[in-house]
Parts: sequence; structure tokens; C-alpha cells
Amino acid sequence: MFLDILGNSIYYEIHGTGIPIVTIHGFSVDHNLMKGFIEKIIPRDNYQRIYFDLPGMGKTIIKNQIFNAEQMYNTIKCFINELIGNKRYLLIGESYGGYLMRKIIKDEPQKILGAMFVCPLIIPEIEKRNLPERKIIYNNISDGNIIESELYKCFIDSAVFSTEETLKEFEKDIFVGIKNGNDKHLSTYYEKGYSFIENVDDIVFPFDNPTLFIVGRQDHCVGYKDLNIVSGNYSRASICIIDEAGHNLQIEKTKIVEVLTLDWLDRVNRK
Repeated sequence: MFLDILGNSIYYEIHGTGIPIVTIHGFSVDHNLMKGFIEKIIPRDNYQRIYFDLPGMGKTIIKNQIFNAEQMYNTIKCFINELIGNKRYLLIGESYGGYLMRKIIKDEPQKILGAMFVCPLIIPEIEKRNLPERKIIYNNISDGNIIESELYKCFIDSAVFSTEETLKEFEKDIFVGIKNGNDKHLSTYYEKGYSFIENVDDIVFPFDNPTLFIVGRQDHCVGYKDLNIVSGNYSRASICIIDEAGHNLQIEKTKIVEVLTLDWLDRVNRK
């Protein structure tokens, strides 16, 4: 389905009914990344899962160029308001989506029942990030045809735990979005307006609803050590640093992600 927001056609999917969960994927991928792991975990009878493609990514059609994070944020907020109005909701964000959703939490904490961050981008400027050394912990893929493929070369760039199973999940959930992105738009956006002008982590009061941070110890894309910059803003946060996991930990450590997600939902329900 498509929804016209500020002159752009936002592609979205809604699954189930119940408490709304708004998901925000990372940069240069699409909604399939979120849908791929969330649909395997979230109890389907109790939650309405909302997936959408950010402008310049996936199936969303750009008619009015979005040049910076402020315009991206306005689009997201208008989209959420159009779909769910004044309802309170949950947020799940991955990578750049975790950066964008911190702006939502800063501006409207009273509307957010709980927040879950998967490999969140903390510092937009890559040269300022505290990143671990690039390391592949495990790789059992040896087929020459696979290794020479465009898919594998894209996959191994961020992989930490490399198997045929994680490669298949990468192709289904992540590679499809990378292929469908508007490269020209994404390049311009990254160069001119990737980060907010204001500091999204400069908040007055800590967010006091159940929160979950899941990060990979070997994530050389956004890292994990910079979490200490934001963790004090979330008084009900569980923070899990997972070994043998990188920026795609949702496909590398699926069982751990499932347990942590269900625990987060239990905490939300008790709250």
C-alpha cells in the first residue's frame, strides 16, 4: 500500500491488530530487514506491526526530494500520525532507524510505550565513532561460485558469523533493499543531511518506559562502545552486547534476539 505524505508516496505494510509497533529500518535497505526478523518473534494476536520504506529506499516513490534528517523526520512523523493518530505505540529501530527514532522519543516521549534498538547508529559522523577492528569470527562458505557473486561480496562486507543460512537470510531481508535503493538520492542525502542539526540525545528527562538495546561486539559499522553516550537517557533500559555478532546480528543471533525481544514486550505489558 502507498500513502501520500508531504508529496511523496510512502510504501507500507500493516500486519495484525492490537498495540501498534512502528518499525524504522536503517540506511540504504528497506522494510524487509525489519519484517524479516520481527514477524518471526512478535506475538501476532496482540500487536499491529507497521513496516514502511524510508524515502529513497525500497518501494517508496520520491516526488519531492528529501535533503536532510529534519525533512526525513517530518515525513516519518506525518506518516505515523496519519496511520495511528493519537494512539500510543511501540518503536523498533535498526541502525540509522535507531538514530531517527531517538528524535521521536525526544519530542514525544509521552506517546511511546517502549523502545527497542537493534545495532543503533549513535554517532552519525563515521570518523568520530569508536569502532572495533573488522573481524569475521566464523565463515564456512567455500563454494567458489558463491564467493564470486555480487550477493556474497555485499554480505561479507558486514558479516561476522558467515554461514549459508545467514547468507540466505541476508539475501531475503537485506540485499533486496540494497538493490532497490535510489543511489543518487541516498548519496546526496548522506553527503548533505545525514545527521540532525540538533543533538537528538540532549534531553531534559530520561525516557522512563521499557527499552532494549541490542548491539554486536564485532559491529565495525556503528560500533557498541558509544552506547554510553545515550544509555543514561533511558532509565528502564536493558543493554545486551552480543559476541560473534556484527551489524546484521538479527540474522546472526536470532535466538538471542528473540529472547530479548519477548522479555522487552513482557516489561512493556507490566508497565
